[in-house]
Amino acid sequence: MVSLYADAAWFKACEGYLVFCLWLLDRCYALSDVATPQSEKACHRVFLWFMLLLHVRRELGLGSEMFRIIEPPSLSVQEILKYMGEKLLTLRLELQAESEDPNLGVGGKLERDVVAEVVEMATELLMSRATKEDKDALCQWLGILTLEGERLGDPLWEGQARDAADKACDRVGQFLELLDLYPSSQEEQKVEIPTISSEVEKLWTSELQQLQKLSSDEEEKRQELARGIEAFLRYDVGKWPECKVEVFGSSMSMFGSPDSDLDMCVLKDSSYLDNEFPAENRLQTAKRRKNDLFDLKSIFESEGFEVDTVVAHARIPVLRFRYSRSGLDYKCDLCFDNELSVWNTRLLRAYASFDERARDLGIAVKHWAKQRGVSDTASGFLSSYSYVLMSIYYLQVVNVLPNLQDPPLVQIFHPIQERRAISVGCSILMLNESSLKSYAVDMNSSTVGRVFWKLFA
Repeated sequence: MVSLYADAAWFKACEGYLVFCLWLLDRCYALSDVATPQSEKACHRVFLWFMLLLHVRRELGLGSEMFRIIEPPSLSVQEILKYMGEKLLTLRLELQAESEDPNLGVGGKLERDVVAEVVEMATELLMSRATKEDKDALCQWLGILTLEGERLGDPLWEGQARDAADKACDRVGQFLELLDLYPSSQEEQKVEIPTISSEVEKLWTSELQQLQKLSSDEEEKRQELARGIEAFLRYDVGKWPECKVEVFGSSMSMFGSPDSDLDMCVLKDSSYLDNEFPAENRLQTAKRRKNDLFDLKSIFESEGFEVDTVVAHARIPVLRFRYSRSGLDYKCDLCFDNELSVWNTRLLRAYASFDERARDLGIAVKHWAKQRGVSDTASGFLSSYSYVLMSIYYLQVVNVLPNLQDPPLVQIFHPIQERRAISVGCSILMLNESSLKSYAVDMNSSTVGRVFWKLFA
């Protein structure tokens, strides 16, 4: 099979590195390119961008076992700036030198797309490790993204890459403003933690409990829609006759609100959650999921659904569409075989059911983050899911919640399920909240208002 591609420009450019070959073909397919780049030089430069991208992903902790050739995360802010800045400049100078030759196929959509991803992730990496003492380094990064790009005027610094650079500059600028609000390590001083009166505690508790939650009726409507899509895929489409459509995320975790998007997962075998299957090759599985989503996109569009897009390069590819029928109106994200998220949702629901304060606090922290504009992952902040996890962890620390995955407790109480999530190979062993009701006798009895105050104090 490999011999069929031995003479291809993209195969020779990477010396037969199959991970890159699969990535390149998949990226061309997602970008609707009918052919791969024909210039070996252009392909080799894309290969260098790809390796740079892998290094950044590894530093961000986004790598996987197949990328063990990349060194463990270790770069400081100054090292990131030097390494990334030099690589960006070198590759762009090389492109500029070649851009006069129209036969080289440089600066195309594929390459600009990869450059955009490198810029976005490198910026995220810098911001994740920068402190107030690194402001000069961040300003240098702004210079790399702006002045040098304008000076060079290379064809890569257009389209997606230009947009990514502009967005990265905005993010770094906002981050620099945020750093100015905090003292440096030399300026830090001890502060006294304020107290809270009983009147304020009661007021906060009342207000937090009144934040909008997803009602059981609304949950049922979302479940009903999922069942309708399941029946459509099973009987009308017929391609997935044994599939199961599971609602997950905030629509089922009990940490959602009426305006939460509807997340659904198509498990192509209805027994997927109950039986263990051998693990499949990750690249093949990812490719199949994307193909399924594009097939489903065509099917939904033919049925008159308002389809937005297929997010093909997310860790879990999703189909985004709007469902506006039968009096329902939901923004929906649909994916395939995302088994772990289904189990994570069940775990969050178990915590929310164990103690009402868990649900109240999680929703309150999500509301706080949204109101202050710090729950947008695209801007480098935590996701709403991460804020819920943070609130659950805090409640475990202050003895409001037990750890439903704690091995000693599992030995005492009966677990819901004892198996592994096949798609990621991790344990999904957990306890049902009802199994631990007797465990709650010595738990913290503080009101949610006081717990909320202590979390921020």
